[in-house]
Amino acid sequence: MLYRENPQLNLDGEPDGPQRHATLEEVGEYYNECLKNVFAYVYPKQRRLNNSRGNPLYLLCLACGNPRATHIVEKIAPYIMEEKGGDRV
Repeated sequence: MLYRENPQLNLDGEPDGPQRHATLEEVGEYYNECLKNVFAYVYPKQRRLNNSRGNPLYLLCLACGNPRATHIVEKIAPYIMEEKGGDRV
């Protein structure tokens, strides 16, 4: 899943604890799956927002709780989530 056991040992000779194994995209997919359990509609893609050096700061996910408004969100979401350029925060 997102974490796995770290094979390195600490100074006491004990396992060092879990280590993050997932990529940013895998974290986004996992989070979207969790959102689907709560919201009526979840846009399938996420948008990564980077700082001025190109490092990811946020992963923007879009969800709608009103089942009657999902058709509106389906029209708006591509414009928000797939906009080219302007990904810096």
